[in-house]
Amino acid sequence: MDSFKQQMKDYSFTLYEPSEITFQKKLGTGGTGTVYLGTLENKECVVKKVSSDNYDEHHKNRMMYQDIIDEVDIGHRFIGKATNLIQFYGYSTFQKDGNDIIYLIMEKTNAKNDVWDYLNSSKFWNSLSKREYDTSKSMTKMYNQCSDYREYWDYILPKVDKLSLMKDVCKAVQELHSFKVVHCDLKLNNMVYTGSSIKLIDFGASTFMGKDKLHSGSVGLGTPGYMAKEMYDGWISYQGDIYSLGVCMLEIWYGDIWPTDTGNYDRCRRYVLDYLILLKKENPPLHSLIQRCVSTDPKKRPLIKTVIANLDRIHSTYIY
Repeated sequence: MDSFKQQMKDYSFTLYEPSEITFQKKLGTGGTGTVYLGTLENKECVVKKVSSDNYDEHHKNRMMYQDIIDEVDIGHRFIGKATNLIQFYGYSTFQKDGNDIIYLIMEKTNAKNDVWDYLNSSKFWNSLSKREYDTSKSMTKMYNQCSDYREYWDYILPKVDKLSLMKDVCKAVQELHSFKVVHCDLKLNNMVYTGSSIKLIDFGASTFMGKDKLHSGSVGLGTPGYMAKEMYDGWISYQGDIYSLGVCMLEIWYGDIWPTDTGNYDRCRRYVLDYLILLKKENPPLHSLIQRCVSTDPKKRPLIKTVIANLDRIHSTYIY
């Protein structure tokens, strides 16, 4: 505990008493912790509560503290320096019922939800009848198979808004990369939309690259479907984020590209390629860009500045 507090002090993280934090409501739950909306010093904040009882019994304290240190090691690099990366305020730690508990305190934005939830809000989906679905020529129509019936939908977010959102996401990734950090788990759930900009969140899997262009890390970092093939073998690079970014852009364009939940790389890859075929018919320039982003060869993926430049050109054809 003392060595952990010293490391947090070295990172200039303020230590608060648990009593200084007021919890308002639960926002969500992850693999190792729960996220709450809270208040600190009369200011709203987001609090990630991590408890050692969520870890393997034999190494739970060591693993928990290391996970927090790993995330803080990334977050302290852009405290007060970034606009598109969630900011950290400090932490609190205490013991309860034989478990160590840590509160990691972060910025509260005006975002109501992450980008995945934003795109799945009802205002962007028109309900269709079976007849309307069968006769529609829309490239963004889809159906959900329920237990004994189907629901038919059409995704109606305007194309110009899709491209604007893609650009905002790319600018956030560009800012992260400027701090020599690879996110390693880019997906729409790890981005929040404030209405005017994107902020990246959850840096638990992120890696500081320093002067390296390629880094050997933990095997399987990230989320299936968004992970480049080389990440399954533990190879981390900026180009791995570009692959994930390409998948995210495809999702933004079509609303949803995952017919089923799966952790199988080949099946996820098939879904991505199927939607790329659709995109080639609908928007060849965007198809060409995303196809390069999701290349299985990291060397063929474009730099983030190239992605943004291409999106600017494509976006201009819709607004002028």
